[in-house]
Amino acid sequence: MKTFTSANLITVFTYMFKGENWQNKLLITGALMLVSFIIPIVPMLALFGYLMKFAKNVIEGDGQPILPEWDDGRDLIRNGLKLLGLLIVFSLPLIILWITAFGIMLSPLILIFMDFESGNIGPNGPWTLIMLPTTIGGYFMFGLSLVIIFLQSISICHVSIKEQFSAAFHFGEWWRILRTNIGEFLLVFVVMFGLIIGTNMLSSFLFFLLPIVMPLGRACSIFILAPLFGQAYRVGVKKLEEAEAKT
Repeated sequence: MKTFTSANLITVFTYMFKGENWQNKLLITGALMLVSFIIPIVPMLALFGYLMKFAKNVIEGDGQPILPEWDDGRDLIRNGLKLLGLLIVFSLPLIILWITAFGIMLSPLILIFMDFESGNIGPNGPWTLIMLPTTIGGYFMFGLSLVIIFLQSISICHVSIKEQFSAAFHFGEWWRILRTNIGEFLLVFVVMFGLIIGTNMLSSFLFFLLPIVMPLGRACSIFILAPLFGQAYRVGVKKLEEAEAKT
């Protein structure tokens, strides 16, 4: 099964409006998204756990997305804690990279200001010598942060299926799955950023409905990304099994 077929993409973008009790599942997710802006901890943990449950169902099932039931609240929060811990671990290098990138890219501006203060303004100032390398270095740091976010997405699938926080650090296991289906994983990653940009643009146009648009937009993004990443992971596992069977 391929993740990116026209029929599958239509299903991924429409299934959430079908099935038993789909209205209630959407409303619960949107409501928790809204509440998480006010009381962030417990609602966000439940949403994280629901996301992991969703991905696990897609991977272990037939690959078709079906909205899970909002039940087993204790299990959802427990799994949500695993995902929260995973996000924290991956956030530390991201924060360091972003601070470093901004610092590198802002350094020419600091030198320009110092050049202006000294009255020695001109093309031969010290800032001209480092403008290009610092710009390249800053973009490199941002690019490296995207790689970390990408790997984080794959590790979330692995933790969801193994139901162990330590599974995120079994790099050899999930790297082999990623490598066998890296093209589809990259496409899902592009879709993820497209959804983020689209949700933010919609929120800016409908700013007067922001408390409604933002939570529902993020909920729909979860319902699209969870099956896409789950399906890409599932296909990767199948390809890996087939490759190992031939050897």
